[in-house]
Amino acid sequence: MNMKNTLTDSFFEGIPQSVPVDEEKLSVEFIDFSDMMSDALLVLDFQKRNFRHVSLHGLILCDQTPEKIKEEGYDFFNFLIHPDDLTLWKNIHIAILKSLYENKLQIEKINFFGCTLRIRSFLSEEGKKPDYLMAHLKIKPKFLNGIPRWGICLLSVSVVPQSGNFCLYYDNKDYSTYSFESRKWKLHPAFSLSKRDKQILVLSQKGLSNKEIADKLCLSVKMVEQTKTSLFEEQNLKSFSKKIQYANNRCLIYQSTVIESNKAISCHSAHDAESPKKGLPQ
Repeated sequence: MNMKNTLTDSFFEGIPQSVPVDEEKLSVEFIDFSDMMSDALLVLDFQKRNFRHVSLHGLILCDQTPEKIKEEGYDFFNFLIHPDDLTLWKNIHIAILKSLYENKLQIEKINFFGCTLRIRSFLSEEGKKPDYLMAHLKIKPKFLNGIPRWGICLLSVSVVPQSGNFCLYYDNKDYSTYSFESRKWKLHPAFSLSKRDKQILVLSQKGLSNKEIADKLCLSVKMVEQTKTSLFEEQNLKSFSKKIQYANNRCLIYQSTVIESNKAISCHSAHDAESPKKGLPQ
């Protein structure tokens, strides 16, 4: 990677930096489960303005070593992120930190921030125009002495085709969307799937056909097909397998209730069926 201009300062524009913490007294509030994860793990150090940890995961390494990436620090984003998404990522990063520092959020209720970005594919060949894939990035802030200290980041392949989709998710499943124009957050009530939606998702994930799902849930095949089509309409997901992945990535299927997918619910007529909810952020 030939990067001459540092990007670090631009990622922290207007963000205060506290006195460096004595490493010997530093208590890291995460455990490295990298080898057990399907997602790539990256830990940002907001105060030292570098990377605390880089997992051995092809989605983020792109033929680099963790040591090399940690040495590059925030400059590595110039290599990893699509050029057209780099400014977007910088703005998201700044918005997160300013919101945390300025107490614009209910910090104690924050679960994680999320967004989608195009990142360099690990299949890109050196010397050729790089390929990019859409990734879903989750950032969970961790605090030390009341100051944002780390950003625990999980990176996975996204089924949503557009960059952006910047949201904040709370522990109670409410979420907020952010306006870069007004620099304000808008709170939205928790999104939830109906029990029938979840059952159809789970049974589909188990490999059952529409006819088998209909028989198990005492529905018509047409009702199953309509439900599958209606789920996540606004997200423009072309296949039902992508809809399953989308729901799993956002913890919508096993959100708070146990899904007893092996038990058929009592039969209902089509007009009694609960319609799929809309409005979930990307």
